[in-house]
Amino acid sequence: MMKNKRGWIKIVEAFIAILLLTGIVLFVINRQSDDVQQVYSLIQDAQTSILRNAQLNNTVRTEILSTNGQVDWGSFSTQAPNTMAEIQSNTPNYLSCQAKICDVGGPCDFFGTSPAGESIYVDSVMISSTSNTFKPRMLKLFCWEK
Repeated sequence: MMKNKRGWIKIVEAFIAILLLTGIVLFVINRQSDDVQQVYSLIQDAQTSILRNAQLNNTVRTEILSTNGQVDWGSFSTQAPNTMAEIQSNTPNYLSCQAKICDVGGPCDFFGTSPAGESIYVDSVMISSTSNTFKPRMLKLFCWEK
Protein backbone atom coordinates (compact mmCIF):
# COMPACT_ATOMS: atom_id res chain seq x y z
CA MET A 1 0.00 0.00 0.00
CA MET A 2 2.79 2.43 0.77
CA LYS A 3 4.32 2.01 -2.69
CA ASN A 4 1.34 3.56 -4.52
CA LYS A 5 0.99 6.59 -2.23
CA ARG A 6 3.18 8.79 -4.44
CA GLY A 7 1.18 7.83 -7.54
CA TRP A 8 -2.10 8.85 -5.93
CA ILE A 9 -0.63 12.16 -4.82
CA LYS A 10 0.56 12.90 -8.39
CA ILE A 11 -2.92 12.05 -9.76
CA VAL A 12 -4.60 14.39 -7.23
CA GLU A 13 -2.11 17.17 -8.03
CA ALA A 14 -2.77 16.80 -11.77
CA PHE A 15 -6.54 16.81 -11.18
CA ILE A 16 -6.33 20.01 -9.09
CA ALA A 17 -4.14 21.67 -11.74
CA ILE A 18 -6.67 20.81 -14.45
CA LEU A 19 -9.51 22.20 -12.30
CA LEU A 20 -7.60 25.46 -11.72
CA LEU A 21 -6.81 25.90 -15.43
CA THR A 22 -10.42 25.15 -16.39
CA GLY A 23 -11.66 27.72 -13.86
CA ILE A 24 -9.33 30.40 -15.19
CA VAL A 25 -10.30 29.72 -18.82
CA LEU A 26 -14.02 29.83 -18.00
CA PHE A 27 -13.55 33.09 -16.08
CA VAL A 28 -11.76 34.74 -19.02
CA ILE A 29 -14.35 33.53 -21.53
CA ASN A 30 -17.21 34.76 -19.35
CA ARG A 31 -15.56 38.16 -18.94
CA GLN A 32 -15.13 38.56 -22.72
CA SER A 33 -18.77 37.59 -23.25
CA ASP A 34 -19.87 40.32 -20.83
CA ASP A 35 -17.76 42.91 -22.68
CA VAL A 36 -19.31 41.94 -26.03
CA GLN A 37 -22.80 42.11 -24.50
CA GLN A 38 -22.11 45.60 -23.12
CA VAL A 39 -20.91 46.84 -26.53
CA TYR A 40 -23.96 45.34 -28.22
CA SER A 41 -26.27 46.96 -25.67
CA LEU A 42 -24.59 50.35 -26.10
CA ILE A 43 -24.87 50.22 -29.91
CA GLN A 44 -28.47 49.01 -29.76
CA ASP A 45 -29.42 51.91 -27.47
CA ALA A 46 -27.77 54.40 -29.85
CA GLN A 47 -29.56 52.93 -32.87
CA THR A 48 -32.92 52.96 -31.10
CA SER A 49 -32.40 56.61 -30.17
CA ILE A 50 -31.45 57.61 -33.74
CA LEU A 51 -34.45 55.80 -35.23
CA ARG A 52 -36.86 57.12 -32.60
CA ASN A 53 -35.75 60.70 -33.29
CA ALA A 54 -36.27 60.17 -37.03
CA GLN A 55 -39.65 58.58 -36.40
CA LEU A 56 -40.88 61.47 -34.24
CA ASN A 57 -39.59 64.29 -36.49
CA ASN A 58 -42.45 65.33 -38.83
CA THR A 59 -40.10 66.79 -41.45
CA VAL A 60 -38.13 63.56 -41.63
CA ARG A 61 -41.29 61.42 -41.67
CA THR A 62 -42.75 63.39 -44.58
CA GLU A 63 -39.45 63.21 -46.45
CA ILE A 64 -39.18 59.43 -46.00
CA LEU A 65 -42.77 58.87 -47.10
CA SER A 66 -42.28 61.00 -50.23
CA THR A 67 -39.43 58.83 -51.56
CA ASN A 68 -40.05 56.23 -54.27
CA GLY A 69 -38.37 52.83 -54.37
CA GLN A 70 -35.24 52.09 -52.40
CA VAL A 71 -33.00 54.97 -51.38
CA ASP A 72 -29.39 54.00 -50.64
CA TRP A 73 -27.14 56.07 -48.36
CA GLY A 74 -25.35 57.58 -51.35
CA SER A 75 -28.65 59.05 -52.61
CA PHE A 76 -29.78 60.48 -49.27
CA SER A 77 -28.12 63.84 -49.93
CA THR A 78 -30.44 64.46 -52.91
CA GLN A 79 -33.58 62.48 -52.01
CA ALA A 80 -33.64 62.69 -48.20
CA PRO A 81 -31.23 65.39 -46.98
CA ASN A 82 -33.13 66.13 -43.74
CA THR A 83 -33.14 62.43 -42.86
CA MET A 84 -29.41 62.20 -43.54
CA ALA A 85 -28.73 65.27 -41.38
CA GLU A 86 -30.90 63.86 -38.56
CA ILE A 87 -29.06 60.54 -38.61
CA GLN A 88 -25.61 62.14 -38.75
CA SER A 89 -26.36 64.62 -35.97
CA ASN A 90 -27.57 61.88 -33.62
CA THR A 91 -24.85 59.33 -34.37
CA PRO A 92 -22.38 59.00 -31.47
CA ASN A 93 -18.65 59.51 -32.09
CA TYR A 94 -17.82 55.83 -31.61
CA LEU A 95 -20.13 54.65 -34.44
CA SER A 96 -20.31 54.94 -38.20
CA CYS A 97 -23.84 54.57 -39.55
CA GLN A 98 -25.54 54.40 -42.91
CA ALA A 99 -29.24 54.08 -43.61
CA LYS A 100 -31.52 52.83 -46.32
CA ILE A 101 -35.16 53.56 -47.10
CA CYS A 102 -37.13 50.60 -48.48
CA ASP A 103 -40.62 49.32 -49.14
CA VAL A 104 -42.00 47.46 -46.14
CA GLY A 105 -42.54 44.13 -47.91
CA GLY A 106 -39.39 44.07 -50.04
CA PRO A 107 -35.77 43.22 -49.36
CA CYS A 108 -33.61 45.85 -47.73
CA ASP A 109 -30.00 44.66 -47.82
CA PHE A 110 -26.83 46.58 -46.98
CA PHE A 111 -24.51 47.24 -49.91
CA GLY A 112 -22.51 50.09 -48.39
CA THR A 113 -18.89 50.21 -47.36
CA SER A 114 -17.82 49.14 -43.90
CA PRO A 115 -14.41 48.18 -42.57
CA ALA A 116 -13.53 44.57 -43.30
CA GLY A 117 -14.04 42.24 -40.36
CA GLU A 118 -16.30 44.62 -38.41
CA SER A 119 -19.64 43.48 -37.05
CA ILE A 120 -22.55 45.39 -38.55
CA TYR A 121 -25.45 46.09 -36.21
CA VAL A 122 -28.84 46.55 -37.90
CA ASP A 123 -32.08 48.03 -36.62
CA SER A 124 -35.13 49.31 -38.45
CA VAL A 125 -38.32 51.24 -37.94
CA MET A 126 -41.47 51.52 -40.02
CA ILE A 127 -42.70 54.96 -40.99
CA SER A 128 -46.34 54.39 -41.78
CA SER A 129 -48.16 57.64 -42.55
CA THR A 130 -48.81 61.30 -42.17
CA SER A 131 -52.20 62.98 -42.26
CA ASN A 132 -51.98 63.22 -46.09
CA THR A 133 -50.09 60.06 -47.12
CA PHE A 134 -50.34 56.35 -46.48
CA LYS A 135 -47.45 54.59 -48.13
CA PRO A 136 -45.50 52.73 -45.43
CA ARG A 137 -41.72 52.81 -45.72
CA MET A 138 -38.93 51.13 -43.76
CA LEU A 139 -35.95 53.10 -42.46
CA LYS A 140 -33.13 50.66 -41.82
CA LEU A 141 -29.99 51.70 -39.95
CA PHE A 142 -26.65 49.89 -40.34
CA CYS A 143 -23.94 50.76 -37.77
CA TRP A 144 -20.46 49.55 -36.88
CA GLU A 145 -17.75 50.62 -34.48
CA LYS A 146 -15.15 53.12 -35.69
